[in-house]
Amino acid sequence: MLTLTSQDITLRASASSKEQALQLVAEKMVDGGLVKAGYLTALMAREKQISTYLGQGIAIPHGTADRKSEVLSTGICVVQFPQGVDWGDGQVAYIVVGIAAKSEEHLTILQRLTHVIGDEQAAAELKDTTDAGLIAAILNGQQPSKKLQFDRAFVQLQQPLSSITSAASLAMTKLLDADVISWEFAKHLPELQPRYLAEGVWLMGGSSGVNRSAVAAVQLAESNTLKQQPFKFLVLFAAIDRQHEQVIQRLLKLQQKGALSQLTNAVDTQEVVRLLSSDVVDGQHTTITVLNADGLHARPAAQLVKSLENFDCQISVEPANHSVLPINARSLTQLLSLGVVHGQKLVFTAQGPQADEALKTIEQGFKEGLGEPTVPVVDKIAEQPKTQHEAKTILTTGVLQGVGAAQGIAIAPMQLHIHQLESSVTDDAQHFSPSEEIPRLQYAIDAAKQQLGKQIERLTQEDLVGILSMHRDMLEDPELSDRAEQLMKIGHQAEWSWQQSFSTLADAQAALANPLLAQRAADIRDVGERVLQLLIKRDKTSSSQQEPYIWVTDELLPSTLAEMDPALVKGIATAYGGTNSHAAILARSLGIPLVVGLGEALLTLETPWMAILDGDKGLLDIAPEESRIQQAKQSADLQKKLEAKALASCQQQAITPDQHKIEVAGNIANLAEAEKTVEMGGEAVGLLRTEFVFMHYATEPTEAQQQQYYQQIIQALAGRPLVARCLDVGGDKPLPFLPQPKEENPFLGVRGIRLTLQHPHVLEKQLSALMAAAGDQPLRIMFPMVTDIAEWYEIKVIAQRIQAKYNCADLQLGIMIEVPAAALLAKHFASEVDFFSIGTNDLSQYTLAMDRGHPKLSARVDPLHPAVLQLIKHTVEGARHSKAWVGVCGEMAADTAGLALLLGLGVDEVSVSPKAIPRTKLYLRHMSLKDCQQLAERALNQSDAKQVRKVTSDYVESVMAVLSGEQK
Repeated sequence: MLTLTSQDITLRASASSKEQALQLVAEKMVDGGLVKAGYLTALMAREKQISTYLGQGIAIPHGTADRKSEVLSTGICVVQFPQGVDWGDGQVAYIVVGIAAKSEEHLTILQRLTHVIGDEQAAAELKDTTDAGLIAAILNGQQPSKKLQFDRAFVQLQQPLSSITSAASLAMTKLLDADVISWEFAKHLPELQPRYLAEGVWLMGGSSGVNRSAVAAVQLAESNTLKQQPFKFLVLFAAIDRQHEQVIQRLLKLQQKGALSQLTNAVDTQEVVRLLSSDVVDGQHTTITVLNADGLHARPAAQLVKSLENFDCQISVEPANHSVLPINARSLTQLLSLGVVHGQKLVFTAQGPQADEALKTIEQGFKEGLGEPTVPVVDKIAEQPKTQHEAKTILTTGVLQGVGAAQGIAIAPMQLHIHQLESSVTDDAQHFSPSEEIPRLQYAIDAAKQQLGKQIERLTQEDLVGILSMHRDMLEDPELSDRAEQLMKIGHQAEWSWQQSFSTLADAQAALANPLLAQRAADIRDVGERVLQLLIKRDKTSSSQQEPYIWVTDELLPSTLAEMDPALVKGIATAYGGTNSHAAILARSLGIPLVVGLGEALLTLETPWMAILDGDKGLLDIAPEESRIQQAKQSADLQKKLEAKALASCQQQAITPDQHKIEVAGNIANLAEAEKTVEMGGEAVGLLRTEFVFMHYATEPTEAQQQQYYQQIIQALAGRPLVARCLDVGGDKPLPFLPQPKEENPFLGVRGIRLTLQHPHVLEKQLSALMAAAGDQPLRIMFPMVTDIAEWYEIKVIAQRIQAKYNCADLQLGIMIEVPAAALLAKHFASEVDFFSIGTNDLSQYTLAMDRGHPKLSARVDPLHPAVLQLIKHTVEGARHSKAWVGVCGEMAADTAGLALLLGLGVDEVSVSPKAIPRTKLYLRHMSLKDCQQLAERALNQSDAKQVRKVTSDYVESVMAVLSGEQK
């Protein structure tokens, strides 16, 4: 994305004429390496065609299309003229933005400029400031807008409330979270007098404690009575500079039309914003596709405005996906604010005597390019199935490298299953009847719920039952159906509307910074496709395969796993997906080997080729030689024998041949996993993910509810220590009762202990519940995302105050080492804490600056990287300065090479999934501490993770040889 810096901005310039100003801008563009010398003539030529004055004192000079060859690099330079420059027709420019456009990157800056034009205060700041950084911040969209704040985040529908006080409090909470008001506003809330408009709609607002003007709205689930009038909808405004009056004017206009019931009956938050933010045009529609190579930039937009100036009608325009509100199609600045690119679809709506003629003019104008050459749009979706069927290059042999997500080896023919359902849905016309389409969708949703109910009844796998129950709950969420219903109301087909709705939500989920949460997008698509199949009356065809096989697919869905026959499906290979998806978790619990992220080449494979799937190494060997098959069969047989041997001895301690003991614990989230940990020989719980307690409730769970949850787990452990991680959530997926403002990078933002220290009552309640539940049983509490010692002191004061209230006989307090800063400061922390728990998953991605959920980078986020190993060593050495012990709760210990290195680096405890506990203890009983110390020393001197794995491979093979009886 193109970003302005202070170096791109020239302050306090002066020019006696437009020509002189353009000459200065051209010189700056040449000096910045954006254009060739002589580009001034291109800027002057554009001004002769059309004025580049944008509005609010801003001009955007740029060259003509035929001079693109003179552009060296896409970029922007900004020149400020405080005294102003006459730009013609009485217009004065104070900020001149010179544009060198080789691509579409500059459109983001143009979009922000048009938003500035709607914000008089921001425009004034640009003109008068002497701070280049402020100009850069405003044009980069980093400066908070001072205009009225109102979008769908401030609208809440179908709330189970009965009083205007509770509705106002809920609306106020949204404004507080967005920092548009302070608690001073809340203090005066009881003094505000509500005003009744009509049809159940009430209005109230105030001006005390207001930082920026804003509006919030709450719709009640059921109508109530207030002062003998119906009460169903509340609009709450926070007033400053009278900017809220535009919303009041809209309310009064709706009242005059007798149309306020549109608010009380609204089923979509965007619909409410639309009603209160703009003059919605109801009339004839036309949908066009923008064929201009550079999108709807200044010149074609101006041509469009000029072509519409004489028509007697109202005309609005919005993106076809309804992502933003309709704007006035006759406003050049508003048209540019859409940031329309080549191939984008727009919906124009016209109402009035000449509406039909205006729409025909629009259609013809875009067809001809609005004065520019047109470039056809290639429909990639339509071509996709054809491309797949006619692919000439088909991979039939070789080895694909992915990421191992569930251990084990599978040897069987492959069977290909590709999800093509979404791309098969088209919507060529907008003439479907809402009265027919909306009931069709609801019927399909109801049928999907029944399907899920029947599957849940017959399943015995607890994890799978939980996920399918969650899928059934998702179908109750109005967010999925509301958007689809709005699309059907304007004439779209049910299939297409539903597909648009769930795909949009899934894409938003997939874009989250937290990889664990981003991978939940698969659940949304799974639910969406289930309903889509019912809409188009397509049943999932059951496989006629009777012999064991490897399931090959683009993305694994939980519902697919629910229908698999484990006796036939020996392994699973996917082109996409990550190791933390629900499906991957289920595959591990079912014991099905799984390799993910093998890439698009996987989908070109012809089946049923024989293949070897190695879930430990993340490999898929296609059409291997017979010798490789025999080797793999031997490895698979050995694994089965080792698993049986490990299970039979799982209650034995993990003591190395040279008599060094290391504790092996389990990573859990619930009671069932705690019981499994004990069954598998776990000597403790090394990680209880307590956020799952909170996710069970829409409101904050009470102390009693939390205590009961923890108590059940502690009792199941029968005296074994419990290490509980305090609430670890963030802005990428805030809990309902802990709303957070949107962050640029939430995974590096206010999360973990940073969040709970801002809400100490949540932390105090959780600590109280844990300590009350523990009694005389061993309890270890650790705090996530601790970065420096000051945070620890703050935590310690709270914890000690809570501890004084409870008779918690065996309590230790520690921190997670997942931020590199904490690892480097381990020596300072060691005298303060009782223990460290190293989260190798997050420590690796923070150290390597790679998202472990990224499909192309996840394989490189390897905890065996020497940089990560150095931080683990530093942590252990820091702990030795005191009596702190060191545990590891990441997946590194489940990797045989990683386990050997952790032993050699000197950690005291490792924590793995319950299923991996027996194997981990067995391996440790066959690893020498001395040998592993020497191995760790060699690993620390390597240059990358591949070299470390190469160094450790011989030792791992020797351990396996001893276990198999080949060596003694």
